[in-house]
Amino acid sequence: MYGKVFDQIYKSTVAECWQALVTFQQFIVLADSDGIVDMTPSSISRTTNIPIEIIEEGIAKLEEKDPQSRSPLEDGRRIIRLDEHRDWGWKLVNHAYYRGLRTREDKKEADRIRIAEKRKKGKENIGVADCRPESQPVAEVAHTDTEALRSSSKEKQVKESFPEWWPTEAWEAFVESRKKLRKPLTAVAIKRLVNKLTEANAEAALWASVENGWSGVFPEKADEASKRSGKSLSAPDRVRKACGLPPAGRVT
Repeated sequence: MYGKVFDQIYKSTVAECWQALVTFQQFIVLADSDGIVDMTPSSISRTTNIPIEIIEEGIAKLEEKDPQSRSPLEDGRRIIRLDEHRDWGWKLVNHAYYRGLRTREDKKEADRIRIAEKRKKGKENIGVADCRPESQPVAEVAHTDTEALRSSSKEKQVKESFPEWWPTEAWEAFVESRKKLRKPLTAVAIKRLVNKLTEANAEAALWASVENGWSGVFPEKADEASKRSGKSLSAPDRVRKACGLPPAGRVT
């Protein structure tokens, strides 16, 4: 079992109740790859060696609505029941989102360590490098490292180019949607979108692409689709859809 705990947990309202904080940490560790903890409170208590009364108090707090939560999903609840007919077994509401963050951060850390090790080896072998031509494998490593640094720099420049009104929530959902379509955005494509969209149409156009599975963003097409359907998903349900969760009111 393994689960990464982000420091946001200590800055959220969960930290105001130490029983909820401790219980939530155990849920993160015990959850499977889908964010499911299909255990009874007594089973969690036996597994973690935490008194049952602390686990039960923590669960009750985590199941409550929280209007101050960063996430609009499930009205701010941190966990939801798997089935209505039983009082045990839960799903972590934001598991998919934080699992994606963990994967990206782990990759960045692995790349940082790899590049640092290559640079260290390069300094140790500098005398040898001066005496003979650079080998092809070393050249390929240097090329890869340079490309990684350029990519990181470009990503930072793109983020800095976003205007103040840029709809962050809709944008992140669209980026995830493109990844699911196996069409990740390039720096050039992102800049074109920033120049193409306006404060008046950006959010609606991005959400329309997420809802309809479009790889592109089409303000006029999004407006027509909205008029034909006569309705659109609410912001919370849009986030749920982007994270692979069912609409509000349904429990899986």
